[in-house]
Amino acid sequence: MAQTATKPNIVVIMTDDQTLESLRVLTKTRQLIGDQGTTFRNYYVSFPLCCPSRATFLTGQYPHNHGVFSNGPPNGGYTKLNNNNTLPVWLQAAGYFTSHIGKYLNKYGEDTAPTLVPPGWTHWQGLVDPSTYKLYNYTINDNGTLVTYGETPADYQTDVLANRAVATIDEAVLKQPFFLSIAPVPPHLELTSEGFTDPRPAPRYEGAFSQEPLPQPRRSTS
Repeated sequence: MAQTATKPNIVVIMTDDQTLESLRVLTKTRQLIGDQGTTFRNYYVSFPLCCPSRATFLTGQYPHNHGVFSNGPPNGGYTKLNNNNTLPVWLQAAGYFTSHIGKYLNKYGEDTAPTLVPPGWTHWQGLVDPSTYKLYNYTINDNGTLVTYGETPADYQTDVLANRAVATIDEAVLKQPFFLSIAPVPPHLELTSEGFTDPRPAPRYEGAFSQEPLPQPRRSTS
């Protein structure tokens, strides 16, 4: 008698502009995910730019097929992608509870209504551009309702997204199978009143790397 395949729960954590070197200090990530899972020594990017790469994740297609070639109009951004034919749409049709928390395609909420919930998402908590790149004073579209955060330590964006993700998993386990996409902004540059700057850490981590030596250029061996 053939066994019925169980649909797995899926959690995707997508970081922004992160280097492989930075994983050296992310001990929890290496222990809880790397050591208990699979790592890849070879990995390739088809188009090393934010929006085209995110569109590729959502479609499984190269940019010349999904049509997103830049971060904004006329050749890119949220509105350039056919959002009716994406991974969350397919998973939702297959019976999944789908949830996204954090950054989405560039220009989402700026070239669209900020309360728009993209197709395929059962549960939506997307950062709204241009506030997406602010680690404080940013806005989240919480299933069609705009929620704006302030400047207290508890408002630090990455922590807020993490807490929302945990709460979502607690809800989603009652509605299995589920697909959860979490997309924090750091280590991408932070948008401040002075323009884009290096992202500030959460207050509890300030000074954590004060003794870390600065990287040195390679010396010629010739």
